[in-house]
Amino acid sequence: KGIRGEEPVDIDIIVEYIQRLSQFATDFDMIKELDINPFMVCNSPDCCKVVDARIMLK
Repeated sequence: KGIRGEEPVDIDIIVEYIQRLSQFATDFDMIKELDINPFMVCNSPDCCKVVDARIMLK
């Protein structure tokens, strides 16, 4: 069920992006913190987007 009158999204899309983000943090070990807020999710991987992000380096 979606929120605020929106259509529900495919959970697999969210899982895929969490996996990609985890791999990104693994590939770049100089990352100390990564804050993404908000992350807009839709029913297609092509239209999902990070609206704001902050990356703190070691």
